[in-house]
Amino acid sequence: MRIVGFRYCYRQLQNFAGAVRHLQNWRELRQGARRERRGEILARPAVLRFRNGLTIEMGPGSYANHDFLFREIFLEKCYQPTPDFVPRPGWTVVDLGANMGFFTCQAASAAKGVRVIAVEPVYTEILRKNIAANRFADALVVPGAVCGAPVDCIPLTIWFQPSGELMTGAVQKQAVKVETINAPGYTLPKIFELGRVERCDLLKVDIEGAEFELFEKIPDEVWNKIVRVVMEVHKDGGRSEQELVRILEQKGFAVSLKDAASNYPMLWAVKAEAES
Repeated sequence: MRIVGFRYCYRQLQNFAGAVRHLQNWRELRQGARRERRGEILARPAVLRFRNGLTIEMGPGSYANHDFLFREIFLEKCYQPTPDFVPRPGWTVVDLGANMGFFTCQAASAAKGVRVIAVEPVYTEILRKNIAANRFADALVVPGAVCGAPVDCIPLTIWFQPSGELMTGAVQKQAVKVETINAPGYTLPKIFELGRVERCDLLKVDIEGAEFELFEKIPDEVWNKIVRVVMEVHKDGGRSEQELVRILEQKGFAVSLKDAASNYPMLWAVKAEAES
């Protein structure tokens, strides 16, 4: 118990230090989080204002959870497992499951001329606002969900925290409202067509378990355009990350895994011609 408590405190200290280092308004965010946890409903959404000029707005009721994606993407850099995954000038990045745009903003601001095609079925309007606020002229939003086979719409469950925060994924007991929305479905070939992708330097995937069907259905002509893949695997349905590893290795990728024993391991893969 003492070891677990120490690790928790150490991680909280790291999060605090990272927020102070990266965010101009860390005090405002911490104060808002405390107020929401006391049960207050705050009208204004949390906005992360980075010291480098980047801004990322979240939805209403988001102060209490504002640090989750910030920690994963900007502090732990989960989608940049090695320097080879940091976008370079002229790269094209496809972001499947863009959420509110944390990774889209990180990738688009990494170097000049980075193109990002961001696919998102739920947080589309917030994603667009963040792209516009940061003036990422080369970012395209595809408002829908990615799927293995063509389909007109995909039903998705959304729910709301008591604070008003919009959530996806498994509905938790504190949900005050649950809804089903219908999102347009796009195959990866269609997404590449819409984004005019001839070479995908980096494919980022976080699509809540749909990655298994997606990978099984990607045609070779699309695999041939993809140079790097980084993703969070969702094993909730009982499927194994080794299924994805086998597919990627068959397509010519060298694959690495982190936290393979967990339900959400990180996977990254690179082709031999990545430097070309």
